[in-house]
Amino acid sequence: MKKARKNQAKKKPKLINKNIRINSQLEQFMTVDLNSLTTTQLIEEANLLNKAVDDTQPEQVLEQRARIAEMVEIWMKKTQQVPEWAATLHAKQLIGSALACDALAVANKSDDDIAAGYWLEGSLLFSQVLSLYPSQPEWVVTYHQKHLLEGGAAFDRVAQATKGTDDLKTAGNWLKGSALLGEYIKLYPNAPEWLTPMYTKQLLEGGMIYDRLADTAKNSDDGKAADYWVNGVLLLGRLVAQYPEQPEWVVRLFEKQFLEGGVAGDRAASANKGADDTAAADNWIKGSALLWQYLKTMADAPEWVVNSHKKQLLEGALACDRVAAASKGVDDVKAADYWTKGALLLGRYLKLYGNDQEWVLNAHAKQLLEGSVACHRVATDKKAQNDAAAADFWAQATVLFGQLLADYPEQPEWVVNHRDIAKANASATPYLAQLIDLDAFDKAFCVKKK
Repeated sequence: MKKARKNQAKKKPKLINKNIRINSQLEQFMTVDLNSLTTTQLIEEANLLNKAVDDTQPEQVLEQRARIAEMVEIWMKKTQQVPEWAATLHAKQLIGSALACDALAVANKSDDDIAAGYWLEGSLLFSQVLSLYPSQPEWVVTYHQKHLLEGGAAFDRVAQATKGTDDLKTAGNWLKGSALLGEYIKLYPNAPEWLTPMYTKQLLEGGMIYDRLADTAKNSDDGKAADYWVNGVLLLGRLVAQYPEQPEWVVRLFEKQFLEGGVAGDRAASANKGADDTAAADNWIKGSALLWQYLKTMADAPEWVVNSHKKQLLEGALACDRVAAASKGVDDVKAADYWTKGALLLGRYLKLYGNDQEWVLNAHAKQLLEGSVACHRVATDKKAQNDAAAADFWAQATVLFGQLLADYPEQPEWVVNHRDIAKANASATPYLAQLIDLDAFDKAFCVKKK
């Protein structure tokens, strides 16, 4: 009997200590620098913490499962592997977080403003898991559909409640609502009857409100006006593309927003040139993308529009170069970003308007090279710090070096060597496709993240 009691005494504290360890680690890993952990620590702790999450507490689940998902993502980047067990663990975190959003949205259904945010977050999580790991059970698809529909309708009710009293909030909620309903239409053919009328209303009325906001801001704050016209173009563009039988005035309004937005972007950039080159570059990027869309829709565009587009591509690229050069060695992440943007602008100019100006060719080659090297420096530094983001910068360097060698093949041997090093260390995820796809370029710099 004494021996049995002795064994029991040993077992009970071990169980208590394990629970204490799990709970304390769950709290600890909400704040720890995950890049400081080894790959073994990351995956061991992710598996342990996965078992510790209490799914009956949705507020905590959202934060905790997002953190575990981040641990698995960092492990994948560092090891450049996506084995089935890691994919399953990652998917479980995304689905668990999405279900927590569902519970919180239902619990707050009497407050559309709060509920809409949870429907939106849940829809993004379900979209992510279905995109990454499409072989999901039917109930996951059903939840995705539910979040898209409920979210779109909730944002519509919030927008209707503020219509006429807060134009900016109304338009913003229709922008979000239409994104959810549009995603449903794109993915699922079994749309309920009420969906299309609500969706087209959100696109049209939201686009009209953004136009009024832009007209009000024009000249006094051209940067803000351009932003409003960008959103108006997004909404009316979807309407005209998906439902082409629109009245003539809708088509004219759509074209007006491209033109006015492009011109406003140019005015805002010109006002900032030399004083705030970052703002100047950003506005020329925005303005040139809008004017390009206008030029694509108007075969007989006035010559001044073409000239303005050329000017914005060139001026924007030069502003990007100034921003990057000032950031070099101080903030190489920013330097890499703006040399990449400058190379994109000059690449578009060369593709559309020819390569008869030698300085444009030289500037393009320079920005590709400087951007590649800056990405290489950032990736090397992050790798030394055990930061998983290194893989993304290797990938960016790979694309930039590749574009440089494709357009200007007579490069020294070290460029090829650096490209090969970057390629060997790059993330498996395709990066910077907009270097090749000009429409993706527009999307990358015009779509406002919400």
